[in-house]
Amino acid sequence: MLGAFKYLEDHPEMKEKTALVLNLEARGNHGALIMFETSKNNLAMVRTLNEAVRRPVSTSIATAVYRTMKNDTDLTPFFMKDMPGMNFAAIENARVYHTPQDNYQTFSRDSARMYLDMVTSLARYFATAETIQVQSGEEGVFFPLLGDKLVVLPQGTANLFSWLAGVLALGLAAFYILKKKARLSRVLLSLGVYLLALVITYFAGMGFVEGVHALHHFEQGQSMVGSSLSTPLFLVMALVAGGLCFWLMKRRKKAASPLENALGALLLPALLCLAVPFLFPAGSYLFSGMTCLALLALLLCRLLPKGRVLWAMAAGFAAMLVIAPIGYLVYVALTFYSAHLAVVLLMLPVLTMGAVAGMEEAEKV
Repeated sequence: MLGAFKYLEDHPEMKEKTALVLNLEARGNHGALIMFETSKNNLAMVRTLNEAVRRPVSTSIATAVYRTMKNDTDLTPFFMKDMPGMNFAAIENARVYHTPQDNYQTFSRDSARMYLDMVTSLARYFATAETIQVQSGEEGVFFPLLGDKLVVLPQGTANLFSWLAGVLALGLAAFYILKKKARLSRVLLSLGVYLLALVITYFAGMGFVEGVHALHHFEQGQSMVGSSLSTPLFLVMALVAGGLCFWLMKRRKKAASPLENALGALLLPALLCLAVPFLFPAGSYLFSGMTCLALLALLLCRLLPKGRVLWAMAAGFAAMLVIAPIGYLVYVALTFYSAHLAVVLLMLPVLTMGAVAGMEEAEKV
């Protein structure tokens, strides 16, 4: 970073000659090469990355979160000069970061190949492009899905989509309540059960993490960071919590009807759809996609009730394609000791689709 400051001090003319600055970082020596930070108004920049690279790995959530952190990188001096840029890093196996173990022998060859592919793809693209379009007046919302490219939306479009999903879900709940096919008190009670399940998942997961740490430290004399057991244990946590939450929401029929239970489970993601574009717009896609999929599954359950579990599970799987990368990124970035946070995030679609799967052959409207 000192070298970057000195470079800009000695060569101020480079600001006018430079279209884009690319910085190759690392906070570990394994895992995917993630584009984790950009300069502001990054819509055109991310679209260019999408065109230039075969399989980019990034999400607008990562870039928005990193901007709020106090961490600096070698790209910071360029950002201070208002020069556009992108930051890339591999972040797995962070225990070797800034230690003698971060060396040629331990560096993942797969990760090294990703660095090479990223550099050569971008160099080839910019060398042959007629123009380099990386400046725009709007932020982008982007995330990985199936396929080789990121889904990239203008911030305004993503916001409208989120608000529309929230309004549709709340409108559906209001419709059934006004038609007296659902009672508001029972719908709110179902929402309370939804939130309680998330709280229990959080504290149970925290207890599991602390218990594993105590046992591992007692036997091995070291923390779980970097342990070969951490990822399998995280996956076990997620699978067990997912199975229990899905069963809870699918089978909970005493205090509320299946329809009231499903509507209550829709309320939290619907409210998040309305609030997140104001509070954290880079993450609005998480809840708008999940809410729309839940609405679709609910519609199919009403029209074709015999396949309700199948519709709910298919919608839940589709929602997981969007949410799981963020859950895993939280786990990797914050280490095993924050695994319970990642599991809570992963439980959002599980609880919602579990409630939808509990729908019975209620009367059609």
